[in-house]
Amino acid sequence: MFEKTITLGDKLTIIQQGNYSKEQEKEYVSKVLDFKGEDELHIGIPLEHLNEVPLTVGDVYKLCIYTKRGLYNCTGQVTESYSEDNVRIGVIKLLEELTKEQRRQYYRLFKRMEVRYRLYSEDEFSFDEEEIKWKKAILTDISGGGAKFHCQEQLEAGDVVELKVRLSTERHTHTEELLSTVISSIPIENRDSLFEVRVKFSKIDIIQREEIIKYVFEEERKQLRREKGLM
Repeated sequence: MFEKTITLGDKLTIIQQGNYSKEQEKEYVSKVLDFKGEDELHIGIPLEHLNEVPLTVGDVYKLCIYTKRGLYNCTGQVTESYSEDNVRIGVIKLLEELTKEQRRQYYRLFKRMEVRYRLYSEDEFSFDEEEIKWKKAILTDISGGGAKFHCQEQLEAGDVVELKVRLSTERHTHTEELLSTVISSIPIENRDSLFEVRVKFSKIDIIQREEIIKYVFEEERKQLRREKGLM
């Protein structure tokens, strides 16, 4: 079903299917460790806040797989989990053929770092820069298309915010100010007054997007070198 499309090490995100609203859906990152037969993927057990996310036998997930040929989607069902060389692995049986996503593929980097944000106002030009109040947040992932961050206030879907993100690449360190639209803002379980906010970059030029993409892939290479003990 997928041997000519998926390769070992390909990144994927999984979203549990069921009676959930868009705001309740949770997305986890993993990677392909092995495949057996024509419809069985073996993936690393995903982590959330450094804790393993249990994959329950019978649960169904939407899979988004980032391959060299593009982004592919399908649904799959957990059939078992096991440990090998101290690595927890989940087995997922694909329930349908892979379908290629037609939108542009932006790989998502999962990394925690401090950022600043503010609600965007149409009257901003009537204020001095010193009067604009930037608030602290913790970025948890970023891609060429959007980002996710944790903050201490609940924003509303449709709100426009400006993110100030400091990026360091091999070439230089610089700060990007990114106008973004809030997609969702939901309370984080067991964390008082903390909210997870997903945004889509709504006004971004080609140069800014390419800088973010370069940063994402440089950081990904660094993470892979760390995993291999080369850093």
